[in-house]
Amino acid sequence: MNRPGVELYHIDLTIRIHEEDGQWAAECVELGVHSCGDTVGEAFENVREATICYLNTLEAVDQRRQVFEDRGIHPHLGLPRTEAPAEVEVRSGEVVHRAIASATRPDDDLIATG
Repeated sequence: MNRPGVELYHIDLTIRIHEEDGQWAAECVELGVHSCGDTVGEAFENVREATICYLNTLEAVDQRRQVFEDRGIHPHLGLPRTEAPAEVEVRSGEVVHRAIASATRPDDDLIATG
């Protein structure tokens, strides 16, 4: 995804997963997107897909900038660290995963990458 002369940006997102009534509930904290699954992996994948869908919808209706401003989400210049996998923490029955999305400029469409 490295294109000469193109600046890349990313955003940091936190996925929080916890057990609830025999299932795993997942939330993208910064965007307020929720989903669930029978396993932690399934809940993560479902909320990841729902978050990508939400980001794409925001782009389609030209609301991303407003939602990011309202929620205090700021794109960061450059790609996220690639030398380490996404961070995962486990705290008292919940899993917290830090995910990212990227774009070529702060005002460009985001490409959710997990």
